[in-house]
Amino acid sequence: MTAVSSRLLSAWPVLLYLVLMPTMLWLGFWQLDKSGQRAQALARYETQLENSETQDAAELIDPEPFSPVSATGEFVADRQLLIDNIVVDGQAGAYVISPMVLSGGRTLLINRGWIPLTSERTSAVPLTVPTEVQTVVGRVGKLPVGGLKLGENPTTTERWPPLLVFPTMAELSSLLERELVGWVLLSTDPLADESERFVRRWTPGGLPPERHMGYAVQWFAMSIALTLLMMGAWWRTRSKNNRE
Repeated sequence: MTAVSSRLLSAWPVLLYLVLMPTMLWLGFWQLDKSGQRAQALARYETQLENSETQDAAELIDPEPFSPVSATGEFVADRQLLIDNIVVDGQAGAYVISPMVLSGGRTLLINRGWIPLTSERTSAVPLTVPTEVQTVVGRVGKLPVGGLKLGENPTTTERWPPLLVFPTMAELSSLLERELVGWVLLSTDPLADESERFVRRWTPGGLPPERHMGYAVQWFAMSIALTLLMMGAWWRTRSKNNRE
């Protein structure tokens, strides 16, 4: 083995350490930041639950998440949506999203809740909405976001309601051919014909702060362990060279 090859072989652990160490530290601090964000989100959620002052959705532009709102308008009865891959109590189902035209002309998406789907990925629950003007009470929310999204949602369809997988506002706007309000109303007061068929459990999504904190501790512990290994390897190499 040449001297150059020998030096390359002895240098690669150092190069690997210089790559892994900053990465693990970044991941640790990133998890710490996520923990703080989740704690703030939960605090805002608890504060908004104590707020009983309902705002008119037609007058809101950028409302506080989970603040109480009411929306008055007409549903677009033939343009309902299903957001698939939503699991509740171990059962697969979908969120029912119904667009409503508000008094000012803007279109707001109403998340009416979760329903189970059959094995054919169709709903056994009739997805009808009243044709007359309705008032829906709920909380300010957003569209669900999945951890992994495979493929794109259709921009046009002849089958309503379409079955979508974690769509974006832009995709739904294109599909409905309407300009949409930038947030979603999470219905808490069911319509007269809905009874108890829709499951509504509106809480902030994501992992609890403690889980993110635990992941941060793991990344920092791994960085410390890697540093100790490198120090031990360096000490053994130095001792060997001294003996020679």
